Amino acid sequence: MTKKRFDWTLSNLFAALLLVVGIGLLLWLLITSFGTRLSVEAAVTAGVLLLAGLVFLHPTPVTILAPMIGLISLSAGYATYFSAHSWFSALVAIVMMVAILSYGFNLRQALRRRHSSWSH
Repeated sequence: MTKKRFDWTLSNLFAALLLVVGIGLLLWLLITSFGTRLSVEAAVTAGVLLLAGLVFLHPTPVTILAPMIGLISLSAGYATYFSAHSWFSALVAIVMMVAILSYGFNLRQALRRRHSSWSH
């Protein structure tokens, strides 16, 4: 199995923009409005931006995928904690997001591999 080379296509540039904006939004919420309703909305928005960025990034390097899945999951946990005020709920949200995202991106890779074997 050969390793795919990463190219800067329009899709990858858009993905990079989404990832940078999502991380910037997370940093902004942590610095300016930690624990407020606005920060909960910003955390959810940042998580969606990061997820969209991962979807557009092809091929997704593991060095980017793993930390982004962590940030998305922590964003979900942050939003859950400050919405429900429950550490247990936040922990469940983090674990569920890690499981769903890991499975989803692994499934995408498996489908790509299977599709490439169909074309040959």
